[in-house]
Amino acid sequence: MTNDAIGTDGPIVPGQWAGLAGDSVGFSEIRKQGQKQEQGRGLVFLHGVTFDRAMWRPVLGMVPAGHPAVAFDLPGHGASPALPDHGVDCMVEAIHDAVVAAGLDAPVMVGHSIAAKFATDYAARYSTAAVVNVDQPLQLDRFAPFAQQLAPRLRGPDFQEAWAMLQASMHAEKLAPEERELVRVGDSVSQGLVLSYWAELLDTAVPDLLNRTDTLLQKVRAKGVPYLALFSDPIDESARTWLTDRLPAAEILVRPTGHHFPHIAEADRFTALLTGLLAGLPIP
Repeated sequence: MTNDAIGTDGPIVPGQWAGLAGDSVGFSEIRKQGQKQEQGRGLVFLHGVTFDRAMWRPVLGMVPAGHPAVAFDLPGHGASPALPDHGVDCMVEAIHDAVVAAGLDAPVMVGHSIAAKFATDYAARYSTAAVVNVDQPLQLDRFAPFAQQLAPRLRGPDFQEAWAMLQASMHAEKLAPEERELVRVGDSVSQGLVLSYWAELLDTAVPDLLNRTDTLLQKVRAKGVPYLALFSDPIDESARTWLTDRLPAAEILVRPTGHHFPHIAEADRFTALLTGLLAGLPIP
């Protein structure tokens, strides 16, 4: 799907908001100038590290009419310039500036992979109608030690080999050819950009990472933000319990696609989930 594709609420239009490039649908020219939205609840789509906004185009093309939506290129990706620091604090502030510039008030934040962490953190800080987490386990007691053991290779001349191992676990090859093209940009990886986005994961003691996640989810829970987590592989009962202990109202869904991109391979099903979620939210 190209930038001039037609969605249910008009053409998908490229633009830029507070330094972040993006594709939008359902925006009037007035809203693009920073006015508050006049229609239904807005949506913000965020991609994972090494990808870009292209992955969201099939979903943007099916966003229900009346709901303005924008898929941003994160800093250092696509047409968005990099920042000096891509830690969570800087990322959430950059995203918030773009959300405000787009005129979206308390949008639904949809994040894939690491961007689900940004979306969750955003909800803890700013008005958010709901969070949709696409295939990002927030429980780090298994992955963080593994990533930190891998850190010397990621920071050294073996980066490409080490990253290839992580990339292989995403199984993008299982996507249909036209779907694979939407994430092809992820095949060209910048070591510096990955290390900048992963700095906190690699440099922070695991107990501190776990405490930060607990504090984050406590804030989301206290604000009563609806939370939907979609996983592409079955999760064990302990992982499910871990999340529901922290977010008792969270809805956990599993679509066993065998790859990291359920929102691409099943864009119609994913958009139906969003439509159902939007229907249950108060009108802004």
